[in-house]
Amino acid sequence: GGFGVWEIRMPPGTVPHRSRVKCRIGFRDGHWEDRIPAWIKWSVQDPGSIPFCGMHWDPPEGSEEKFPGWECPRPSAPDTPIVYEAHVGMSSSQHKVNSYVEFT
Repeated sequence: GGFGVWEIRMPPGTVPHRSRVKCRIGFRDGHWEDRIPAWIKWSVQDPGSIPFCGMHWDPPEGSEEKFPGWECPRPSAPDTPIVYEAHVGMSSSQHKVNSYVEFT
């Protein structure tokens, strides 16, 4: 990939189910930072600590283990679309930043 875009491919089973994962990234100035992978499906936090860890979710085939937090049934689709987020500044069809007054 281009600048800052990379990937790693590992054989299936390399990272066991429910393993805690982070990426350790080295920067040009020599310092390192731990980051949770962007596509992680689940993150956890140890009691009494601040940082989160990614949790690899890949239950064995045929497992009845449910993804945490997904015990409730999916709600039915609404009859009309629901707008849950609006970016006022980029709501103009013109090349400018909109104000709230122009948005309404």
